[in-house]
Amino acid sequence: MKKKLILILSCLCFAILLSSCFSAGTDYTLRVIPPENPTPPLQGTWKITSLLSPEAGNLAQDWVGKNIYFGEQVVLLDKYLISSPHFQIKKVQAVDYINYYKKAFPDNFSFQEQELEVLTLSSDQFFFCEFLCSADDELILHLFNHSYQVKKISAATGDLSAKLKTTEIKDISNLTETAKEKTGVLLGLRYDRQGQRDEQYRTLWLALTEDKSLAPVLQANTIIFPRKNGFYELQLTKVATTEAKEDFISAVSILGNNTPTTAPSLDPLIWEGKKGSIKRKILFLSNDYLAVEETIRQTSKANNSKNEENKLKIIAIDSLPKMKAVKISDLINPGAAQAMAKGRQKLLSQLNFSKVSPQDETNLGLMRNKGYWMFMGRINYQQGSNTLTADYPLSVIPPAHLVVYDELKIPWLKIKNHVPNALDVFTAPNGNLALVVTQNEILVYPMAQGNLLDTPLTKIPLQENEQIIMAEWAVGHYVENWGLTFQTYLKQKNNSPAS
Repeated sequence: MKKKLILILSCLCFAILLSSCFSAGTDYTLRVIPPENPTPPLQGTWKITSLLSPEAGNLAQDWVGKNIYFGEQVVLLDKYLISSPHFQIKKVQAVDYINYYKKAFPDNFSFQEQELEVLTLSSDQFFFCEFLCSADDELILHLFNHSYQVKKISAATGDLSAKLKTTEIKDISNLTETAKEKTGVLLGLRYDRQGQRDEQYRTLWLALTEDKSLAPVLQANTIIFPRKNGFYELQLTKVATTEAKEDFISAVSILGNNTPTTAPSLDPLIWEGKKGSIKRKILFLSNDYLAVEETIRQTSKANNSKNEENKLKIIAIDSLPKMKAVKISDLINPGAAQAMAKGRQKLLSQLNFSKVSPQDETNLGLMRNKGYWMFMGRINYQQGSNTLTADYPLSVIPPAHLVVYDELKIPWLKIKNHVPNALDVFTAPNGNLALVVTQNEILVYPMAQGNLLDTPLTKIPLQENEQIIMAEWAVGHYVENWGLTFQTYLKQKNNSPAS
């Protein structure tokens, strides 16, 4: 019985993506509804009436006949409680959704609409499931790669508070301990390919099983990263005319048709009367932000004067493909700008620059330092005919909404004692896995009681000058979710496991 309960919880938390109907008044545009919103997009009592998946076992069949209660501040799936629910609406092409999850739908299944509104249900950084509108007062639920028909049976939930007091109710947020030894990480890397102008990117998926063995390492030749409403691919696009060339970055849902919602285009204000190039490379990526290094080389058409500048930028994922930088005062608080000014002034007092660019709150990035992400500001200055840069650290800790997890479970000195040539380290939130980075490889170590165990589980070779730009961790039940999503993506792209 205990094993069956764990399997059911695993199914519930798997939540790759699911579908849903919205309450009256929803504007059918992408929007986030905070947990405290008094009018959630779904309300009342709904019943799972049938299983749509053509191939399903007894575990999937067990959900048929169960009720889903949508309260003002909680969601109850049968006896499994999702406290502090977070809803987000997104749009996907119906054909893409069915093709991606073809095993979850009968043959020749189709939606009447070409574009679907998908409502994602998540909590505390993790998404559980999604709902799709099927008809009036009807939903399609996709759970653990199975789809279900769901019908509304009442506009009310009854005495939901009484239901929550029963001994059978299980709070999902308290149940991750059942699989706490499972750990996974999506690792994003950037490297310079010899003889080519542009950087190359790849994503590795590493997963530690409950028996502390490492599953085969998987690789995608692009950047795949998680957000609250699903998984995305980061795409780099070059936009060029006869006189201008510029790199743009877009975040595209892996369920989509790989076409950005807004096509990137050159800004006439930036290029008016000029020619040249703007090159961008990614330094850091998280759920909602990325940091880039931007190299601008422009020549005036009027007098042939040249301008070269190298800046750092932090950009909100939701603003892409626009490359507008975020000010540090907007990212944290107005007081953070003072820390930036102090760091800049300290650097200026140490060095003698003949010509320095003015203070710029957006000339800011993130870089690694002994196991942590840290803010770095940049100064642009002239030395003779050359335009150079100098970086300085900021005495400000990156906030949690920028770097979701940035904790070191083992002191840096212990890392250096165990691996003297270590340059960096990433540790799992549950403290059972460490990725020790050297000049030529990543050493994947099991951990116990805050220590590295003697022998690494594997060694992953690094390309020349390769840098880690992203580490997104999954623990417990979410490891299976992320792993299956990544494998499905690889099958579509005809990628193969890393050697």
